[in-house]
Amino acid sequence: MGKLQVSMGVCDYDRTRGLFDGRVQIEGCDVAAVNIEPEEAFHRAFGFQEFDISELSISSHTMMTSRGSNAYVGIPAFVSRLFRHSGVYIRTDRGIDKPQDLAGKTVGLPEYQITANVWIRGILEDDFGVKPSSIHWRRGGVEDPGRLERAPIKLPPDVDLQQVPDGKTLSGMLEAGEIAGKMIGQVLVTHQTGEEGKLVSKVMVADGVEIEKEYYLAILMDRESKSPVIVASTEGGVNIEDVAEHTPEKIFHQAIHPLLGLQPYEVRKLSAKLGFAGDQAKQFGKLLAALYRLFLECDCSMVEINPLVTTPDGQVLALDAKFDFDDNALYRHPEIAALHDPTEEDPREVEAAKYHLNYIGLDGNIACLVNGAGLA
Repeated sequence: MGKLQVSMGVCDYDRTRGLFDGRVQIEGCDVAAVNIEPEEAFHRAFGFQEFDISELSISSHTMMTSRGSNAYVGIPAFVSRLFRHSGVYIRTDRGIDKPQDLAGKTVGLPEYQITANVWIRGILEDDFGVKPSSIHWRRGGVEDPGRLERAPIKLPPDVDLQQVPDGKTLSGMLEAGEIAGKMIGQVLVTHQTGEEGKLVSKVMVADGVEIEKEYYLAILMDRESKSPVIVASTEGGVNIEDVAEHTPEKIFHQAIHPLLGLQPYEVRKLSAKLGFAGDQAKQFGKLLAALYRLFLECDCSMVEINPLVTTPDGQVLALDAKFDFDDNALYRHPEIAALHDPTEEDPREVEAAKYHLNYIGLDGNIACLVNGAGLA
């Protein structure tokens, strides 16, 4: 007798990875596992019963089961474990300083009944006294217009839920000021977060900028010369390691004497190499001097602006930046230490740090746990 052919739709979490790489077998079954994002799995399972086994939204599953129209039987295997206490974007110009301030505001959400939003509404009401009826809800796609509930819902008459206008998205309405907040209910997945992604807890809304040209600018400590060094390039907005590999001649270095500091002639030298002239050269010089002062005063090990841009009207602006601080000097900067967000780190690294250890995860089920630089 052959094995039972089973299809499975689920995201590639650490708890399901063994099913994808073959380390975990289902006895008597030949599993065809499809790695898809949760939202797609929910849509294909609830809408078309496409998979024999599927990751499901617990709120949608519960609702469909209560109506007797669910093709699936729930198994309590919680493959995705995320806290929902910080899944809300807000505009900073609407006087929203605490959860209670959401009362009376207009809040966007992709679907009213999805699990993440059910949790958030429960937290708002149970922990902060903000009832769903006190908020004006607007439903629509986060980035793509036209999203609807995957399952029909019937709400109490005092709950104000309306579909956003055709062609509009929640992100666009949040940026335009048409809604004060947006309940995300989604996880951001990039090459930096890894396949499991990160739950977004904060967002910065800034004015859009028309870019004429992008540059790269960084200051870091050079171990060999034991001094700060400025690294600049005419190629910004891309991975600087790729520039170093393919066009190293477009990267410029300027070592800074640790006692004399940044000198005017060094600023002029870098400005000329980057092609700045006139007023743009003055703007760049002012920005670089301020960046170097910040590097020293905040005990940074690296500051990086990527991209540094020029605009058609002649401005020189830093559009994105990254800061690394010397851990041994953080006691001098409690205001910086207070910004630490452990939810942005690997929980295993956070737990190891409590015992003054470094955890370095490797491929498979191997890792290093050391009290040095992690090179053991």
